[in-house]
Amino acid sequence: MRARNAKDISTAVKFAAKHNIPVVIKNTGHDFLGRASRRNALLIWTHFMRDISFENQHGGWKPAGCHGHKYQENELLVKAWAGVMVFELVKEVAKKGRTVVAGSASTVGVVGGFIQGGGHGPLAVWKGLASDHVLEYEVVLANVGSSAYIDQYSGRGILIDVG
Repeated sequence: MRARNAKDISTAVKFAAKHNIPVVIKNTGHDFLGRASRRNALLIWTHFMRDISFENQHGGWKPAGCHGHKYQENELLVKAWAGVMVFELVKEVAKKGRTVVAGSASTVGVVGGFIQGGGHGPLAVWKGLASDHVLEYEVVLANVGSSAYIDQYSGRGILIDVG
């Protein structure tokens, strides 16, 4: 199933739950262990969710669960959807005169396997792991099939499990 947004994924997860079908998530397919495929499963392909946007260009952005701290104007934040690959993110961030903690394999999906695997990259010694820089995830919860924003203020345990 070719997902284009969280609603598509939510619909697919609900369908799979209703019909007791296992679900497999695939972004770019870079998985040495073959977890991006499975027989008799519903494959949700996130590769076409490729939007990149910049948040906080005028200050005041805050995570969904935050009721206090807002980010300052000079703190440029990037929002990348599930299908964005390393080379795409690096290119867009460079247009803003910035860099990003990313991996060296340019066709790996940034948000999925790279960050969720810890985010080891060339800048890790200097800037830490990519997963340390995640402020918020929009996730589809498998048990209910609805989307939710997970950040350090709401669902901290889930944020640690995801990133």
